[in-house]
Amino acid sequence: MADFRICPACGTRNRLKWEFCVKCGESLLEVASSGRAPAVAVAQPAPGAFDWKSVVLTVAALGSAILVGLRFRPEPAAVDPAIFASPTRAEAPVTAPGEPAPHQESRVTQGLRQLYAGDARGALDALAAAVAQNPNDANARQAYGRALWQAGQRPTAVQEMLAAVALSPQDPRLQADTARMLVSMGRTAEAVPLFEAALRIEPASPAWLGQLAQVHMGRGEAAQAAELLERAVQASGGNAAFLQDLGYAYQKAGNTDAAAEAYRRALQSDPRSDTTRALLAEQLLTAGKPEDAITLVREGLDQGGPQLYRALGSVLERSGRAQEAAAAYREYAKRNPQAADARSLEERAQTLESASAS
Repeated sequence: MADFRICPACGTRNRLKWEFCVKCGESLLEVASSGRAPAVAVAQPAPGAFDWKSVVLTVAALGSAILVGLRFRPEPAAVDPAIFASPTRAEAPVTAPGEPAPHQESRVTQGLRQLYAGDARGALDALAAAVAQNPNDANARQAYGRALWQAGQRPTAVQEMLAAVALSPQDPRLQADTARMLVSMGRTAEAVPLFEAALRIEPASPAWLGQLAQVHMGRGEAAQAAELLERAVQASGGNAAFLQDLGYAYQKAGNTDAAAEAYRRALQSDPRSDTTRALLAEQLLTAGKPEDAITLVREGLDQGGPQLYRALGSVLERSGRAQEAAAAYREYAKRNPQAADARSLEERAQTLESASAS
């Protein structure tokens, strides 16, 4: 017995249990099982007549095909939601040299706040992170350099400061601060160009003129120091401290008249300065004017400190007035008993008195 049915519409073989043709959907209920397909006579429609049977068969076939396709289609693979997202790339923000990165300023501010509060370790951590985030930020490197300096890590501190100078060459304060650090480390040759660069930007800065002058004095270059101090005096409006330094620079350069004039101007600006009075007295004594020197020192005794008694004793002794010098030394020791030279000056007074008595 045949195990299939032949569809009378399309001739497709179908299994016995199927009620409709798998290909065209034709009913197979009245189709006997058979081993061969029966001859199918297809009536041809008359010309101009509408073939309803063909339409019905076509619709049935399409519906069956869709039905079969839906029933036996494979399950769709799980879809990754990421394929619908725009591709992105994680990367650090790019900043121009000298431009703070996002949140950079707050990090630097936090580090400085910790530094001023005495938390050096916390400050170093915060500022190191700021520099790592943007090594082209001069402010971050400068702050980190200052923190390292206060923590005692001086070579590394200067390294950071020099890096900051390279990033911000138009910042005269940064250059001067770095120069001072170098001076304190004995690296004066490196400090001089930094001071000079700062002064090219702000040529009338009394502070930097004075600091560079001190560097030249330390190197034995008194004439260069005097030139800078003249500018500092002018820029500061006749500051007494600069005038005193100017007098000392002229003194070291061998220009005694200019030194005395500078000391005199300094004393006029600050009459209570014992140091300036003593220095001017020395210049007068060197110029062969001992009486003027003695008078000058005595004029300051009432308003000055005990150091003037020592200066008076020295001027009197070198002027040949031993007894008066001894009295001045004893008065100094009496007024300043804790001074390191109090005992030695008492002994000097005794020696002078003994020499005068003999």
